[in-house]
Amino acid sequence: MVVNPFNGPGGRPILPDEKYQRSIAELRKYRNVSLLGYIHALYGKRDERELKHDIDIYHKWHEESLARGEEMGVDGVFIDEVDHAGHQKEYFKSICTHAKSKKWRTGRNGIPIPNKTHSGYVVLNPGCDCSLDYFDFADLIVLAESSYKSFINPPWDHPSYSYLRDVPRQFGLNCMLPKFSRIKPAHKTGVVLHTLGSGYSEEQRLDEMEMLVRDLVGVKRVGAIFLTNLEMDKENVYGAWSLFWREFTEIMASASLPN
Repeated sequence: MVVNPFNGPGGRPILPDEKYQRSIAELRKYRNVSLLGYIHALYGKRDERELKHDIDIYHKWHEESLARGEEMGVDGVFIDEVDHAGHQKEYFKSICTHAKSKKWRTGRNGIPIPNKTHSGYVVLNPGCDCSLDYFDFADLIVLAESSYKSFINPPWDHPSYSYLRDVPRQFGLNCMLPKFSRIKPAHKTGVVLHTLGSGYSEEQRLDEMEMLVRDLVGVKRVGAIFLTNLEMDKENVYGAWSLFWREFTEIMASASLPN
């Protein structure tokens, strides 16, 4: 889960407001929940020192909250607004290195921690196909942030998706995802999709959602999925519950079980 008090860790010196403190402490009781602090990068235009300061604040939450008798640490960071072309590679590498140089409250079941050093889990969100360089230093990269309709109707004339013309049927749905490889593995990628099932009946919406989840998890084996029926041009799609949140989590759990 991505925690975003105020387009970052919030305006207070260290801890966010009391509602966030209570909610985060409660979420930490669930073994299948991992928490990532939100940071925006303005596609590499924001001062690098500001991002590192945000990381430092998120990192201090655990120690500061323990001093007050409540545990509310996070497990890493979610960096939004990432330059997809890789022109700012060194900028984002420096930020990721800063996050991973710290010992975080990791080891939760919700995210696959690759070792026991408790280095922070870092997600980069360019929102589309991106430079291969990012796979060298991020744990997960969001390669699609779009409407559901756009995602299942990829532009086949785009270099990143032209390979779809020749993929076999067992590849599953044709989606707006690049061709995966050893250096761009599916398990290190995620998708963020909104406006799923606009104009559909409830039954149709659930059928579409289940078909997509089972394809992304069971066939393509991507590492993370966010889906909502909320519409970007009408509401805050990341600030409210979707109509099928419970069904989505149940199907995700079912699709993630080993065969």
